[in-house]
Amino acid sequence: MSNKPLSLKEGNSDFTISRMLSEKNVTTLRKIAKSCKIKGYSKMKKDELESCLGGVICEKERLPESLYLLDKKKWMLFTELASAQCLELEDKLYEAATYLENLGLAFRFAEGKARYAAVPSEIREAFGEICDEDFMKKRENLSLYDDYANAAMALYGLVRADELTELFESLSGRTGESQALADAVRCFAENGADYCIYQEYVASRAFEEHDFEDVQKFADIIYAVPRYTPDEKEFLRYSGYDYYEVTPQIDAIRKYLVEDMKIEAFVANFIVDEIHHLSAVQGKPQEFVDVFNKYRIIKKEEQIYELMNLVHEVSMNTRLLGNHGHTMAEIMELRGETPDNRTEWKKVPASSEKIGRNEPCICGSGRKYKKCCGA
Repeated sequence: MSNKPLSLKEGNSDFTISRMLSEKNVTTLRKIAKSCKIKGYSKMKKDELESCLGGVICEKERLPESLYLLDKKKWMLFTELASAQCLELEDKLYEAATYLENLGLAFRFAEGKARYAAVPSEIREAFGEICDEDFMKKRENLSLYDDYANAAMALYGLVRADELTELFESLSGRTGESQALADAVRCFAENGADYCIYQEYVASRAFEEHDFEDVQKFADIIYAVPRYTPDEKEFLRYSGYDYYEVTPQIDAIRKYLVEDMKIEAFVANFIVDEIHHLSAVQGKPQEFVDVFNKYRIIKKEEQIYELMNLVHEVSMNTRLLGNHGHTMAEIMELRGETPDNRTEWKKVPASSEKIGRNEPCICGSGRKYKKCCGA
């Protein structure tokens, strides 16, 4: 085995388990050993960890179980790595690569300023042997269960375990899988999912911040109103961490930013994303104004009033966890109420800093505003 660091240079890309383990420090090796459930790993020296892990990482019994628990992003990265010698990591994939490394499924290394990840040759070979129709079918089923739990968190923040089964059966049309669903969700929750198990609930990780003391209060609030339940296709879209429903109100404010205020489309998209996020967490009116000030887009006083009217419409039609997935407009309709007036929104200060023509452009091009978006 070469003593040179891992590299892409010819003759020095020995991506074997032993070689890649040798590059890691004791802390990383212990994380891998913990995920492999190796007893006594905390007292092992580096050479002992390397030797023990070398015989465990690609065991055919262990490998499928590790791969079954990967969410879509990590699974996609693993399959890409398994079909290539190595890949350069984008920033958005670094966390997923770290997770794979802690499972011993892939290893990271750097060359210059670039960061790479690779799957050891032994794991690529073992993966090729286990990746048959039965494996992929089970993998797809487990991934679907995980998607249902993630979608429920995005829409409701909290769901009873039996209710999650009910959602799965009614939307997918599949029955007799309640135990498999429960087991899978619990296993994902124990292995770093964005949700956890608390008493009879599958709950958002956010409840952990206050030791679940808010769970019952929140449950009382959401179960006081009917649950919003779209069809399966729309429901599963919410399993994506950055998905939100593009309503006519979202389209209207984006159109106003681009067509009336002449904002670059990609900048308008950033602004709309922030507006939706604030609407989803029921932000205060001034917080929306702060977004417009941050991007320095207000050139006329009347623009702030038009924007705040549009923001009000977005907020009224944004799905809220506290409304059991419903929008405020839908809840008011269910109660036979009419939308309140916009007095609170109209009192918001309309102050905004204008961007100087010689200042750097907000689009990040590095050019002056007058020679870029302000041209």
